[in-house]
Amino acid sequence: MPGLAEKFPGSVTTLKYVAGDIEVNNTIAELLKTRHGRVDVVIANAGIHPSTCQDAITPIADMRDMFEVLFPLLKASPAAKFVPITSIGGSLTHGIENNFGLAGYGASKAALNSISRRIHFENDWIRVGDTDMLTQFCNRDPTGAIGKFVQQVQKSPFETAKPLATVIENANRTSHGGEFLNFDDTKLPW
Repeated sequence: MPGLAEKFPGSVTTLKYVAGDIEVNNTIAELLKTRHGRVDVVIANAGIHPSTCQDAITPIADMRDMFEVLFPLLKASPAAKFVPITSIGGSLTHGIENNFGLAGYGASKAALNSISRRIHFENDWIRVGDTDMLTQFCNRDPTGAIGKFVQQVQKSPFETAKPLATVIENANRTSHGGEFLNFDDTKLPW
């Protein structure tokens, strides 16, 4: 990653990001604002997990913090792209009949899908490639329950990175906005 910043000075900034650390996130946002004035693409590839409590008493700030910091910088872009990385595990129609033991994981991804789709409809200023739901099986099997299925469909990060970057680069509001897509640009069922 540091090589990208050296290759594209003034256009690419690489930063150490700590999910859920408000102070670090605010520092990053200020640095990006000072150097670039905006953010063109946000790829949300991880969630935060600051609280370990029951849903009913989870602080609402825990859900808001991830989106709040970069929102004004993304809005400053003439071609904003918001790309949350989700999973088919959050689909309500595809594979839900299989018992993979992913209730918590699937519920968190379904929530991300719902929130991201709302972001698409509530923010028409995200002109290009907003809320593109991109799924990837990158050698991840968090519970060990998926077994053979994962072995059949998984791809290495190297196999998914280039097609994923191509989808993001070519994405626009009309063709990709608010959709649930695979890393190879295949539309997936919600």
